[in-house]
Amino acid sequence: MEDFKINQTEDTPELSFLSATHTYSIIGKSYPENPTIFYLPEYRKLESFLSTADQLTIVANLEYINSSSVKMVFAFLNLLNTRHVNNPSGKYKVIWKYKASDKIMENKGKEFQEFLDLPFELIAE
Repeated sequence: MEDFKINQTEDTPELSFLSATHTYSIIGKSYPENPTIFYLPEYRKLESFLSTADQLTIVANLEYINSSSVKMVFAFLNLLNTRHVNNPSGKYKVIWKYKASDKIMENKGKEFQEFLDLPFELIAE
C-alpha cells in the first residue's frame, strides 16, 4: 500500500498510512452519517494489503466515536487480529491512545483489547 492521508473533517477522522513505519492511523472524531460509506473503501485497501503484509501497527487516537463507527473501527482491528492469528511470525499490533482524563475512550480501548489476540497497547496521554 502506498502512503496516503485522508484529512480529518468535522465528523470523520484522519486516516493515514506510512509505509516507512508500517503504521495505519485513525485520528480524531468519528461520527459520520454513514460510517460504512466512509470506512469501507479503506477497509478493502487494508484487507488487500494485509493479505501479504508481515508487519502493521494500527494507531487509534480518537477523541470521540459513535456506536456505528465503533463497529467499523473494530472491523479494522479484527482484520489485523485475523492476520496475526494466521501469521504468528508477523509483527502486528494495536496502539490505542486516549486522553488520560477520558475514561470513555480508555474503556473502549480495553473492550477492544479483550476481544483481540494480538499485542495491544493502551497509552494515556
